[in-house]
Amino acid sequence: MRSRPLFVPALCLGLLAPALASAEDLPALTLGVEDAVAATLASQPRLRSAQAEARASAARATQAAWQHVGTLETTSLYTPAQRPLQVDFPGMPNLVPATSFEVKQLRTYAFNATLVQPLWTWGAVASSRSAAQGEHAAVLQNLARLRQQLVLEASQAFFVAATAAAAIGVAEQNLEQQRSFLRATESRLAAGTAAKLDVLKAELAVSEAESALLAARNRHALAREALATVTMDARFRSASLREADGGTVELPAEADALARALAQRPDLAALRRQGDALGLREKAIRAASLPSLALRASLTQQHDDLSKVLGKGGQIYELGLALRWDATEPARSRSRVVEVAAGREALAQGVISLEEGIRLEVRSALQSASEALAQVRVAQGALATAEEQARVARLAYREGATSALEARDAELGLTNARFTLLRARLDVLLAREQLRFAVADERDSSRAVP
Repeated sequence: MRSRPLFVPALCLGLLAPALASAEDLPALTLGVEDAVAATLASQPRLRSAQAEARASAARATQAAWQHVGTLETTSLYTPAQRPLQVDFPGMPNLVPATSFEVKQLRTYAFNATLVQPLWTWGAVASSRSAAQGEHAAVLQNLARLRQQLVLEASQAFFVAATAAAAIGVAEQNLEQQRSFLRATESRLAAGTAAKLDVLKAELAVSEAESALLAARNRHALAREALATVTMDARFRSASLREADGGTVELPAEADALARALAQRPDLAALRRQGDALGLREKAIRAASLPSLALRASLTQQHDDLSKVLGKGGQIYELGLALRWDATEPARSRSRVVEVAAGREALAQGVISLEEGIRLEVRSALQSASEALAQVRVAQGALATAEEQARVARLAYREGATSALEARDAELGLTNARFTLLRARLDVLLAREQLRFAVADERDSSRAVP
């Protein structure tokens, strides 16, 4: 068996080398919160389902609008065999003899067109159309609220994942500090200025720091998976996450936030529109039980000879007014009126309940955001103090002026202060997004906290 030349793989590697080198030179993919929001809105099945429902409601509104046009019915008939009408004339005795003849009612070929145009329906047609339009508007409002819900979920998932990534850095820094402390303790033990117990405690601190790092990495992996699930974008499992820019968060006054929420919440507007639509439905049902007036126009062309079917000799037409009333309709519609009225009352109570829920939601979001901002300021001060305390403890331990326990406690306090500041900043981000969701604020979600 002949072997392949060895220069072929080498040649392939030589051709691929520039491409591999250029791929290594490409910058790492970095994604921000706006990317998470865009990916969520582009691929979430819940949004696609709501958009399909919006298209369906638009089609129903169009169908209701066509009721104003009336109906145009056309019929083409071919009748090769039929039994004519037999007319018997008794005649007049001694004057006109009795006779009998046949009347052919329908010719062999016939074409008919009938137009029925509603003229007066007591508002039934107009109310039905307005109700369908109101229901469509309510569906659009619910769609807008769903978009806001998805923006909230994507933003919060992104901030949790970004904070988890930052927590890994804090845990790694803590591990490095504990390892440095262990090396210093081992040096002091070799010099005879530290006890064996101090080395054991330092080794335990390193193990605890390693365990904390593993836990931080696990939380980060879970947060990344949650973010990828919300966005339905696999890039968020591995791409770098852009940190929020520095800035300030200005909280609105409670009265202003409540007024804005009650004025621009899509879900509240949707409930109100649904209630109005049910009121129009009730009016349409009541009007449909009353007599209605319509214009009726009919044209029939017929002849036994197909070539002459459109001639005037075979033309029959009528134009008139049609009064229609179903005497049993009021009884049949009574239960439907009761059903629609009960649904409208339920929606009215739902509007009141939702308004109270919105007030509570806005107040809770404001309180949470205010508390989170205060916690950030406290955590920033505590971190500055912990950094200075750890710096002094390191110097004192190297000089032998403090114990290993005090030095380790200072390092642990610094790590806790860093984690506390991360959690406080995350709480501000989450509370800010929750406040925007409660108020239905459509502003950019990429603003950051101090």
